[in-house]
Amino acid sequence: GGGGGGGGGGGGGGGGGGGGGGGGGGGGGGGGGGGGGGPPLPQPTFVDFLAYDVVDQFRMFVPDCPELKGNLAQFLQRFEALDKISAYMRSGRFMKAPIFWRTAKWSNTKE
Repeated sequence: GGGGGGGGGGGGGGGGGGGGGGGGGGGGGGGGGGGGGGPPLPQPTFVDFLAYDVVDQFRMFVPDCPELKGNLAQFLQRFEALDKISAYMRSGRFMKAPIFWRTAKWSNTKE
């Protein structure tokens, strides 16, 4: 998920960037399985990976957020149900956390 995205590339960030399995999953033809609650997600684009990463982080930090019901929840389910994305998320390469890698600093200052 998004946690992995900030932490070196899993999930959404990894799909667009260097997460290996995530990027290959979406770009390589992950247009398969659709999760419940909507039509199957077509071939995911770069923007789908970015959107997934952001919405997944919201889901982690504010699980009861009312905006994460309905369409956004269905988008998350359909994205995670894509064959190559789900295989990547089950693999040992996927990192749900940390969201922000150890190089992140509060207040953007060097100490």
